[in-house]
Amino acid sequence: MAPSTTSLGPNWWKALSDGALAAIVTGAWMPGALEGSVPEGSGQWRVAPIPSYDGSAATSENGGSSQAVTKQSKNPALAAAFLKWLNTSDESVGVFLDGGGFPSTTKQLDDEEFLNAALEYFGGQEINKVLVEASDNVITGWQYLPFQVYANSVFPDTVGAAYTARSDLNRGLQAWQDQLATYGNQQGFTVNP
Repeated sequence: MAPSTTSLGPNWWKALSDGALAAIVTGAWMPGALEGSVPEGSGQWRVAPIPSYDGSAATSENGGSSQAVTKQSKNPALAAAFLKWLNTSDESVGVFLDGGGFPSTTKQLDDEEFLNAALEYFGGQEINKVLVEASDNVITGWQYLPFQVYANSVFPDTVGAAYTARSDLNRGLQAWQDQLATYGNQQGFTVNP
């Protein structure tokens, strides 16, 4: 895979399709996107917990979505009622889950049918068990940086460069941390690496 390949871009999806990219670390929303966008991968992908340095089960959040009613809405009560239906009715949640979505309510997260679904795309693996367990292990206090867009933009030149050059990943992570601390302090934040 070329170093210029960016996540979620056309070349990235192609790399997932042709086997040039063999592993990704992402959120619970990805299996549905993977199944819908990389049909050639059926039966070849599996889901695993994110490894940690000390072997403990610890994850962070990566992505997601939401719906909101804005001030400009001509009928905010109706819009809010629709969103409540969208997020809680068995009909709409069922369509969402059938389309590869990952639930946000304990009703679905605790549902045995959901947990035990053996998905053909993932070689019959019960991936929802792995994903729900990961959601239970999001570390307390985790949050995105207030300058996350910048952090994402320099990742390819630091950690990403370590991957593509097959060099020391720890040095790549250190370079990323150093750039983030410098940038954060320049922006008026107090960053203690």
